[in-house]
Amino acid sequence: MKKKLDKYIKSNKNNFEFKEVIFEPLSLLTLEIGENLSKLLPQIYEGLYYIRQEIADKLGFIPPFIPVNLYSCHGEYQIKLEDLVIAINNIIPDMLFINGPENSLISFKGKPGTDHMGNKGIWIKPSYKDRVIQEGCKVYTPGDIIIEHMKLITFKNAHRLLGMEEIRILLDTLRNTHSILIDELIPKVFSLLELKIILKRLLQEKVSLRPLINILETLGEYSHITKDTDLLIEYIRCSLGSYICKDYKDEYNTITVITADARMERIFLKGVVKTEEGTILELDPEIRRMLKESLEENIKKFKELNLKPILLTSPETRLYLKRFSEHTLPDLVVLSMDEIPPDIKTISYGIVSVEDPEAYIESGDQYYRENKLDLAEAEYRRAVELDPSNARAHYALRLTYRKMGKLDMALKEYSKAIELDPKYEFIDLTIDGKDDLEEIYPDKSSPVTNELKDPKEIELELVLPYEKRKNSNIKLEENVYIDHERIERMKFLNPSFATIFNKMGEDYLRVGNYDSAKKEFHKAIELDIDYAEAHKNLGIVYLYEKDWYMCRKELEKALELNPEYLEAYIYLGKLFKMRNMKDKAEHAFYRAWELANKEVDIKSREEIKKELQELKNSI
Repeated sequence: MKKKLDKYIKSNKNNFEFKEVIFEPLSLLTLEIGENLSKLLPQIYEGLYYIRQEIADKLGFIPPFIPVNLYSCHGEYQIKLEDLVIAINNIIPDMLFINGPENSLISFKGKPGTDHMGNKGIWIKPSYKDRVIQEGCKVYTPGDIIIEHMKLITFKNAHRLLGMEEIRILLDTLRNTHSILIDELIPKVFSLLELKIILKRLLQEKVSLRPLINILETLGEYSHITKDTDLLIEYIRCSLGSYICKDYKDEYNTITVITADARMERIFLKGVVKTEEGTILELDPEIRRMLKESLEENIKKFKELNLKPILLTSPETRLYLKRFSEHTLPDLVVLSMDEIPPDIKTISYGIVSVEDPEAYIESGDQYYRENKLDLAEAEYRRAVELDPSNARAHYALRLTYRKMGKLDMALKEYSKAIELDPKYEFIDLTIDGKDDLEEIYPDKSSPVTNELKDPKEIELELVLPYEKRKNSNIKLEENVYIDHERIERMKFLNPSFATIFNKMGEDYLRVGNYDSAKKEFHKAIELDIDYAEAHKNLGIVYLYEKDWYMCRKELEKALELNPEYLEAYIYLGKLFKMRNMKDKAEHAFYRAWELANKEVDIKSREEIKKELQELKNSI
């Protein structure tokens, strides 16, 4: 068949015209105008030049040439991004477009239309120009509309216009003055592709590449620590803090911000999940809804005052809050507190919060650990108001009232916690010659003849109803008994109940009561021998007591149980540093650094960085 076809073509070759196939790659950004607008081309080309120059001046790179094509639609122009139409509008040549107050526009007759921002107005004859200006209206020529629209689209998509060729031009320019920096970094440490990803991400948040030397030096400084793009970008943003903030501060050197509520941030971070494919947000839909509504409400207030909406967050949440908001709230700027230089002040004009019980409980826990009991009580109370059936909130109130010496209120909250969730039943207090659970166990007679204890000295005790206690021959210490039947029941209700002993040990550790802390940690380990956190905490106690052998033993046991235990590696590094075992200390700190990067734990990274610097200075 092929031979017959070849023979036919050969015999009729004069009747065939063979054309070469031409392929033209797509331009990233293209402007197309109607054929009847061709006389605007000189103004358009001049405008496109100034747009590219402005991008070079403000964003620090030269974008590619933007082609202009003619097409058959009269009075229309469209803007394409990689051959997809992303903007379209109609204009009337030889006329002027005006917009402004409605009471001013009604005095003019013309054809309705829209400007580059989508604002409604009318097209009028040029002879009305002077009168329009006197009325306070804005006046645009057809070419102005097209150029302003192109400028808006170009700046919005500037990160898409940065390609390998544009980056190569930037590096070649810098090589004249900073050849060592360029040659040592690219491509030895970062490939051109890796650098492109980082720079495009910066541009996406409107961070200029003009301080490129600073950007590259920061990459070089942290390259031996991490190659995680997210972390490197946050380091770069911190180093560019003054440069980033200059666009947002007013004449008084002040930035007006929306503040991210600490409760909301704690809940938000719980939804940040690291996977092999990257970081994802697994937020409860109700939390998402409340957070979005709170952001929208604050942004609306800022826009009414003609202010740029800026959300101020902690360093840990900045990146993820930006990702959460960038698609639905693209105008929101998200800054971290670490990006604000000391000489710039911030004024909060709104708070982003979520009315979620768990957020208030988390906040209360923080105050409880800091011994700010009045504040902790207020947070737990709010959690109960939002969710009266939250047993955890009632139990937290019980612990808070116990510390405050309000024992009648502590008993009431404890009773409510048990009613809502029986797992809290197994643990109680015995003080002042009578059992706090007398109302819950009315069959008990006066079980204890101890003298009145100071409420601050009260310890948590695992107790039995009095009749069982008299016959128990197992004690952990004075007034602390074990009821094996009850423990087995509680293991079923709450397999991890040893955590409460560990929590009490942490409270004692914070106030420097090492003997009581050790007792609580030993109780936790006796109930759960594989409890890595209790072993780690016990190691910390021994570190403070300078019992080096036991410290190392407990920390290494914690790491045996949990090989990725960040805090255990940090304290092991501190132990080796104190013992002048520098190689081992360095190894422990670098392993901790890897884990901190993996968990996006900025606070731990700063602590490790400080320890490594001290270790380096001591060599």
